[in-house]
Amino acid sequence: MADISPVEFYKIEDAINRFWNIQDNIRLLIKRYIDRPERMSEDEMHDQLISLDTTLELYIDAATDEYCKVFKLNEYAPEDVKERRAEMIANWSKNRQDWHNALTSLTPAPKKKAKKK
Repeated sequence: MADISPVEFYKIEDAINRFWNIQDNIRLLIKRYIDRPERMSEDEMHDQLISLDTTLELYIDAATDEYCKVFKLNEYAPEDVKERRAEMIANWSKNRQDWHNALTSLTPAPKKKAKKK
């Protein structure tokens, strides 16, 4: 964590702090729902909840993307890291297939015959 610049740290912190906006929006919706004399219709509440869900999804995506940029993950990784990752996945897939073949090729143990009484 020591090799993160203050600017990069601020970007991650800012992305995380945006989640407080969602909490503010939820509190406003609660206030609107409870304190107003006219009741919200089911459609109005549904629309508000879908809006909050969509906004939260955008904030999560932005925070995840910023995290990946700062730590050079996924599509932001250097080419040599991407090549090593592809090699590791290929080896893992091969080992997985080898294990699958070994387990499925085992012959089942013969069934014991029941003793007659």
